[in-house]
Amino acid sequence: MGIKLVQQEKSSNNILIVPGQSGIEETRSSNTETVTNQIIRSKERMEGWGAKTSNTDIKLKTLFGALYMESESPPSPMITIRERSVERIRKKFYIHRSDKSILFDIDISSLARLDTPEGFTRIGVMLIQLSTFLKSRAIINVECANKVDRQRDPILYRNAIRILKEAVKIGFPYIKVPGGVHIEDLQGIWSIAEKKGIQIILTNLVGDDENWTPPEQEKMSYCSYYELVVTVDNSDDLDRLLKLTDIVNLFMKDNGLIIRVRGLFSPILNLLTPALGSSMFQYDMELINPEKGFDELARKELLMKEMGLSKEFQKSKWSLRKYRVSQDTKINFIFGKIGGTSRTVVMFNGEARRRMEESVFIPYESDYNDFSRCVDMLRNANSNGAIIDIPYKSLAITFVDELSEISEIVGSINLIRKDESDRLIGYNTEGQAVVEVLEKTNIDQSSSVLILGSGTTGRSAAASLHAAGYRVLLMNTGNAKLDGFARKLGPGAGTISLDNVKRLKGKIDIMVNATPNGMIKDPRNPGMKLMVSEIARDLEPRVGVELSYRENWTPFLSSVESRGGLIISGVDFLLKKKELTYQILMGDRPNVGFMREVTREAGLL
Repeated sequence: MGIKLVQQEKSSNNILIVPGQSGIEETRSSNTETVTNQIIRSKERMEGWGAKTSNTDIKLKTLFGALYMESESPPSPMITIRERSVERIRKKFYIHRSDKSILFDIDISSLARLDTPEGFTRIGVMLIQLSTFLKSRAIINVECANKVDRQRDPILYRNAIRILKEAVKIGFPYIKVPGGVHIEDLQGIWSIAEKKGIQIILTNLVGDDENWTPPEQEKMSYCSYYELVVTVDNSDDLDRLLKLTDIVNLFMKDNGLIIRVRGLFSPILNLLTPALGSSMFQYDMELINPEKGFDELARKELLMKEMGLSKEFQKSKWSLRKYRVSQDTKINFIFGKIGGTSRTVVMFNGEARRRMEESVFIPYESDYNDFSRCVDMLRNANSNGAIIDIPYKSLAITFVDELSEISEIVGSINLIRKDESDRLIGYNTEGQAVVEVLEKTNIDQSSSVLILGSGTTGRSAAASLHAAGYRVLLMNTGNAKLDGFARKLGPGAGTISLDNVKRLKGKIDIMVNATPNGMIKDPRNPGMKLMVSEIARDLEPRVGVELSYRENWTPFLSSVESRGGLIISGVDFLLKKKELTYQILMGDRPNVGFMREVTREAGLL
């Protein structure tokens, strides 16, 4: 289920006709020269955003003003808070108080019942309490009144209007007014707001199976913004949302537009609303753990940087600030910890913009036990697939319809591709990336390899190298399942204990470090760890491959190089892995040099 659109009719005289609350709206252009210049400039801008446009499309969009807002300021993050006490609101506010760009959308009606005298009085008192810490950064709304009819529920309607007037008198900077507000009540609120420089937002909830009609022009003359709230639970709802935002942009060229999404897709689409023309976007408070405090603020800043929405990066090559999402846009997901996926988001969005592809890559972190929601979004979206990162690599294999051979052996995936039949196929590109980076060393594929690290990356490297013909040994420091994994690989694969590893001196051609921090457990001394670089110094391998890309240089690489060995850095491995992932997902190999460039520009390499 979802929203229904009012059918557009276009006359032969370039008139857009949309049924509205106040009759037929007409838009004309009589100045041919001005329109021609607009078309040229608009085509250049839209192509710069990555849109594939024809002259006819541009002309139509230009005539009716469906152009993205050109403001140089980044969109404002907006956090919606619904709590039953001022203290809970205060707690959430203090997590984010140092970031002056965040606005707090406070649903006053969640604090008490507004249709009783006691509730009305209580909310009035709480407004004053909120003003002591939120006065300059709050958007006050009465959500329960958004669908209220003055005739059917006069008490609730009257109290909602009275509360909004009180909020204006106190001086909160933004006031949300229900779309069904009567014009005389809106004028009363506006008459106070105008004197104080307060901005009014007219909000409209478009429910399932409801038609959207433009708001009355007289109402909009009193408002600075128009907020559209829709529910998106599946691909049909998403298509309707995209069609609707195109139409709404036609009418909101003289007002700011705010788009807010509810439903299954809300965490993803609320991040994308700037690409739909929204001047604010909702940062989902449900994903925030108040106990983590300022760590969550840092995550929000990382998220804005990844998406190119922060002020310093909105003109970057990977920014989605001026990309216009359309019905053809493929919404691809990056499931992992926010911050841990930063390189992937920047690389893939940068490459998609360079190639002018109709696709975006959106990061999302869910609760580990709620990963099924991620899969539901993927199945219901117009998407090529999803990149899978920590901590979901092993969990994700239980949700796909088919696994590649290597993925099945390893028991983890880092990519899900959605095929033409909407089946989800799991892949693991990490091991193949190791195979391909080794090709430039011209080392024989029957060479011996020692792999340190028994996590998903180490096992992926072992499986792919073994399949390519290498003789593989895995260092076993107490993992009871590792011997069984080596037996599953077959002849040419095995494990070796730390006690016996020194016997390999001069017998190991390639050493692969798949540990996250360059250390392994010492089973002989519980609680102690050994440096991988020390083992490399003793064994003197001909080639050292680093799979950790947290740092450009590691002690392990130094140890191998100082003894005359060839080295492959973690960055080389990372770029090869992203190249293979992009190719499987998008059907073509990317420009790796460009991906390296944008990642450096973002300060992530």
